[in-house]
Amino acid sequence: MTEPIIRISFIFWVTVVVAALAALGIYKIHQANGSDIPNQPPKAMYVTKILYANVNGTTQHCGWARDPDGDELTVRWTARLGTVKKEGFKHPTKSRQWCTIYTGGKPGWDTVSFHVTDGIIKKPVTRRWSFCVYPDKGFGPPTEKPASCR
Repeated sequence: MTEPIIRISFIFWVTVVVAALAALGIYKIHQANGSDIPNQPPKAMYVTKILYANVNGTTQHCGWARDPDGDELTVRWTARLGTVKKEGFKHPTKSRQWCTIYTGGKPGWDTVSFHVTDGIIKKPVTRRWSFCVYPDKGFGPPTEKPASCR
């Protein structure tokens, strides 16, 4: 008589654990192909390697991302001192690549970050790139490196 109760109790607790893991974004219950395998985080890479920017000048920054599970990706950009278009835009000719336009803030080291999430795993995968912002305005190489970049 205790055997059915033990079996029901085991099934109940397995169901509770799987549901909790799914709610936390650690386990994806239904894959597109019908299998129940753990969700994998997106892969991301910072593509653009900017060496410097000018105060109030603009530079384009790009990142590459894909999701091993084929989940829809959400991309967000941030900058420590300057400004970026937060949602960025898809590269017009390169699939899996997103870009943003950065506008230089005050002189010194700045960092632009590329955040990617698949909507299932809540913590985004983040890639960063740091570079020096020069006080010079206009185009061409800067004339003098700011003290904060030395």
